[in-house]
Amino acid sequence: MGTEDQLFIVMGVDLIPFLPSMFSILFIIIGWGVIYHNAKKLSSRTEAHAFANNIVAILKDIEILSEEFWFKSVYNSSPVSYEMLVISKIKIIRKKLNDFSDKRVKINNLDDLIFKLRKACTSQSSTISTLTQAEKRSNMNQIINSISVLELSVSDAISKKYPHT
Repeated sequence: MGTEDQLFIVMGVDLIPFLPSMFSILFIIIGWGVIYHNAKKLSSRTEAHAFANNIVAILKDIEILSEEFWFKSVYNSSPVSYEMLVISKIKIIRKKLNDFSDKRVKINNLDDLIFKLRKACTSQSSTISTLTQAEKRSNMNQIINSISVLELSVSDAISKKYPHT
């Protein structure tokens, strides 16, 4: 036997017949690793986008509440009811975004964005009976702008963390 043949003999057993099987097992293990990594990445991305859709739905609820308040006079007799509904939805958004920021996706200036949304929704709500239609439209524009900026920030943060491939 040559020295090359002796390289594949361990404890008196010739390993050459087992090499194809060992390479096959090695390729299977590597393949499983790649598939697992890709599946985990896809799962995380899907979860992040589902989370973003949930946030967008809550923001849409705030927009609808605000439209009803500012234009349809639904809560005008008790602005406090409108404020409490909006604030509770904003608290839900803050909690979800804080949890999400801590775990996966960092959203820059989150506290500032939440404050601007809350201020836009509630700053003039107690004086709604004294506001003109133009002032109500202006206030609603501020709310829509705050919602849009927050939606864009969430979307950008997710896109940075999980870029499209």
